[in-house]
Amino acid sequence: TAASVGSCACSAVQRASELGVSSIAMPLICTGHGHLSPTTSLTAIRRGLDLFASTSSSPAVDRDVLVCTPDIAAPAA
Repeated sequence: TAASVGSCACSAVQRASELGVSSIAMPLICTGHGHLSPTTSLTAIRRGLDLFASTSSSPAVDRDVLVCTPDIAAPAA
């Protein structure tokens, strides 16, 4: 469910913060067998990141979100 995706994202960022990790990547969770749309998954991940930011006592976390999809061509370098 979208709620589970958000919870997973929040937990992943919390653990990364505890370990001192400065960068993580995660897929659009549940878009395969979970049957969530990419938009729903991304929205849930963002909610999880927002939850972490609002409840964490960790220093401010910079957040860059990059979504790559196979059906959209990358810009020319």
